[in-house]
Amino acid sequence: MRKGFLLPLFTIFFFAIDQVSKFLVRSYLKEFEEVKVIGDFVRFRLIYNYYGVFGFSFGEGIIFRYLLPFAAIIFVLIMAAKAKSQFFVYGLLLGGAFGNIFDRIFFGRVTDFIDIGIGRWRWYTFNLADAFLVIGIILVSFLRRRE
Repeated sequence: MRKGFLLPLFTIFFFAIDQVSKFLVRSYLKEFEEVKVIGDFVRFRLIYNYYGVFGFSFGEGIIFRYLLPFAAIIFVLIMAAKAKSQFFVYGLLLGGAFGNIFDRIFFGRVTDFIDIGIGRWRWYTFNLADAFLVIGIILVSFLRRRE
């Protein structure tokens, strides 16, 4: 398989996993309903995020909701175009970014559902696209230092 197909292939793969997971959660859970996955440590809890990332609100403006995410996508595409490898990592980043921007464009909000923590000490509810983005950023940072 030629390298030129790897980035789109990985991007579509991660985007599809994100969208299927969100579709399933929206289909089976009502907003704020919880399902314990691993005891109280990991729960699925449907929440809609209208304006922010990881619980931080950036406001309603078009700049924060659409233009900055698209600018980030363009930045990752430029980095990926310069890369000779690591298409899996850039696919993670792009699949996650496209997953959340797709939600904002077509649903007006992002579907979040992964709730991790112990008791009252919980992380912000997130989705697979968010996880892909965080993992991708960590991997890009690590791999760029090794170059």
